[in-house]
Amino acid sequence: MNFSLAAKASAMALSLMDGIGPIRAKKLIHYCGSPEEVFTAKPEVLAAIPGMQSAVLSQLKEPSFLRRAEAEMDLATKRGWQVHYFKDSAYPWRMGHCEDGPLLLFQKGNTNLNLPRTLAIVGTRQMSDYGRDFLAVFTRDLQSLGLQVFSGLAYGVDAQAHRGCLENGIVNSAVLAHGLDRIYPYSNRKLAEEIIDKGGSWLSEFPSDTNPDRENFPKRNRIIAALSDAVLVVEAARKGGALITAGIANSYNRDVFALPGRFYDEKSEGCNLLIKSQRAHLLEGVSDLSYIMRWEENNPIKRKVQLELFQNLNPQEANLVQALSNAKGGKVLDVLVVELKVSAAELLSTLMTLELKSVIETLPGPRYRLRS
Repeated sequence: MNFSLAAKASAMALSLMDGIGPIRAKKLIHYCGSPEEVFTAKPEVLAAIPGMQSAVLSQLKEPSFLRRAEAEMDLATKRGWQVHYFKDSAYPWRMGHCEDGPLLLFQKGNTNLNLPRTLAIVGTRQMSDYGRDFLAVFTRDLQSLGLQVFSGLAYGVDAQAHRGCLENGIVNSAVLAHGLDRIYPYSNRKLAEEIIDKGGSWLSEFPSDTNPDRENFPKRNRIIAALSDAVLVVEAARKGGALITAGIANSYNRDVFALPGRFYDEKSEGCNLLIKSQRAHLLEGVSDLSYIMRWEENNPIKRKVQLELFQNLNPQEANLVQALSNAKGGKVLDVLVVELKVSAAELLSTLMTLELKSVIETLPGPRYRLRS
């Protein structure tokens, strides 16, 4: 079911008022029957609604909220933005199950927000080479799962996740902490436009002329969590937006994953804390995500390599391939040294040769696995 622009304007007017958040606004709409009827209901009817304070109800008499909302609906129509009311059929159904989901979601782009599989990727703005290398491999492998990715277009992990998805043909959308009429940070403008060009979207609950104020980012983070089946944290300090998103995802009963890091690395403290406190699954690669989420690959990749396919391998190379044949997540150098009973120097030489032959690949860690 799709609702009229008048209904959406009335809903937006409620969202513009002080002290009327999504939960209270939905209660008003439920008691009155529709967003429009909230503004036409008799004062005694409104006063009888549990939890409604007079300061909140007095704003319903102020016409400026409706005028602003109607102007925003006109602007959205002119610019081709979609406006999803929380009872619309196109409203993200995952977010519809969240009590504090926004009344309206603005969308620039035509992405289907109700794909069967969705993942959020979040993390620090000051990412390291470790996080960057991980995302390069992860987004490349992620394409086999046929999902949509959401992130926040911020510096660091967000931007790198968007770029990785674009490079690997993964539909991804940016959730913004401001209106759709601007991009923050501005240096990511080109990246944001490429997201649209490649079939993604910009999403926001905020009307135009809304600046990226500090208080808007936690609100943005809850939308990222609400849109997703699972949230992946890639490098995060003990405090910050990524851990806020993870906490919200936990409250929504979403699966949370975290990339582990060195215990003395500040950029990994938040991830390690999530794993240690059992608020996140430890994730080393896409295979961990697909296993926990029970997501079968749309285009299964056979990682088990048969030795007969590598006729040109010498005995040392063949032994190494055999050792990696059943390790989807790869193996570290120390483990391979013990298993193969060779020196680290000799093993590194063999690994380099096989990588040049495109038989194996190096993962963050470093870990080694057979190339798919």
